[in-house]
Amino acid sequence: MTRLTAAVLFGLLAAATAYFAAFHASFIALPGAQESREAAIPLTTGLILAGGRPYDLASSPAITNVYGVVYNYLVAPAAGIWGATFAVHRAASLVFLLMGASLLYALLRKENIGRWLALAGAVFFYLFNVTTYAIGARPDTLGTAIYLAVVLLVWPGAKQDKPSMAKLALSVALGVLAFYTKPYFVLALALAAGVLFVSAGWRWAFAYATAAAALMAVSIPVVVHFWPYYLFEVFTSHVNGEIDPPGYFWLQTKDYLFLHAGLVLVVVGAGVVWLANQVKARTPATDTGWAFRWPAAGTVCFILSLGGLARLGGHAGAFRIYWVQLVTPFLILMALRAIARSEERWRAAGLGLLVFNALILLTWARPVWPIDSTPEREAWQKLTAGKPWQLLPPSLLPDVSPAGQPVLENGQMTYFVNLTLETLSHQDPAYQRVLQYLLKIRTLIWQRRFDVIVSPNDFREFIPAQLLSEHYEPHAIAFPIYFADYNTPENYGSGMRSYVVWVRKPGPEHAWAGNISAPPLPNATTPLAAPVAAP
Repeated sequence: MTRLTAAVLFGLLAAATAYFAAFHASFIALPGAQESREAAIPLTTGLILAGGRPYDLASSPAITNVYGVVYNYLVAPAAGIWGATFAVHRAASLVFLLMGASLLYALLRKENIGRWLALAGAVFFYLFNVTTYAIGARPDTLGTAIYLAVVLLVWPGAKQDKPSMAKLALSVALGVLAFYTKPYFVLALALAAGVLFVSAGWRWAFAYATAAAALMAVSIPVVVHFWPYYLFEVFTSHVNGEIDPPGYFWLQTKDYLFLHAGLVLVVVGAGVVWLANQVKARTPATDTGWAFRWPAAGTVCFILSLGGLARLGGHAGAFRIYWVQLVTPFLILMALRAIARSEERWRAAGLGLLVFNALILLTWARPVWPIDSTPEREAWQKLTAGKPWQLLPPSLLPDVSPAGQPVLENGQMTYFVNLTLETLSHQDPAYQRVLQYLLKIRTLIWQRRFDVIVSPNDFREFIPAQLLSEHYEPHAIAFPIYFADYNTPENYGSGMRSYVVWVRKPGPEHAWAGNISAPPLPNATTPLAAPVAAP
């Protein structure tokens, strides 16, 4: 029975992998943005290749990157050869995803889980990630791989030897690197310290945490020296980010539990049996079935990873991504360990639940749905041919923007602008930079310098509607651009955005004639006076 169930499981996983991989390949190859702000990362890499520096006022706020810098510098060599395209960044994300799957496989093998069952765990890990936007041009899969590497390096071996100093040092270094990949992956250091606490004792955990804190403290001034606004752009923006109502957290939780239902049932079932045996005061040596010694290291990682969702889980911009990145690897570990250490009849039941989970992936879940908007984009290029000055929304960058046009915003500009206006003093250079930058955009609109303005864009909250309508008129009233949306399961992968294309009204371009008659900027006391030269 167990062999038959295992054969069915691997057949379903092979089918799911082929199905998901086909969509994954299509997703990588498509030229357009597949989420509204995907252009931010390739444009940051392009800035690096051009000799520029992100997180510096010279490139801000047009080039804003609230994720982290490690991914861009790792992808830059490949982008230097093949271009800073979506395809290059998505392919790099695939490489990092496969690295993460390999690291999870190694972690499962450390727990004495058989090769085939560990392989099934790695495949599940890949499939779950492909149902999220982690596979896009973004640092998520790299951060997850580093997150797993930090924990794997301190994971206790079968002989329970003392931790290797070299591995501990590398784990600390990678943990700090995880913070600069995407801030919340610093949770890996807490997980590693927890593993050391239960496997080697509190002294090792304390020494590890102290070393991690010291290295982090040393790294911060170095990072700020090379990228002055790094912490402001990446860390402060997340700390001050809005959290959605609790209902959204529970919406994600419900969706996550169903998607992982088979694995969850295995862990819950094993936990119930273990607790029942503790009540009966039975020793592990006489336990049967799923009454194994509960894995301390895995439990610590699982609980701490759940704790990491206390704040992240309410963010509406990344549906289920945090769950899959932080919790899924250890959910897989706990479930497969339970199956591997159970007797025959319970092992067959556990494999049956994995079959159930594979069926969910094949029938209910689906990979990130690549949407080919090539016809719409070709129509867009035809519509705007010969109109080189364009103010575009982030979802149209950079693949349809005219060659040579300076980037005015890359999709995350609004985070830098709002954070600056809300948190910095009026005398801060960044505050003055933002005021001048927004003034420049208003000036260019007033002077009718743009050939085309497409709305909605990230400037819409800073450009008075009256200013736009006085100098431009709508042309193509509704222009749909399809790209996947990821906020809720209902519209996941079926998003559509309609844009209004504004063209300048007939008449000569204006010369500068003083202040623009428009409402003041939010929280701004400095008058919008001297114009800034057009880029």
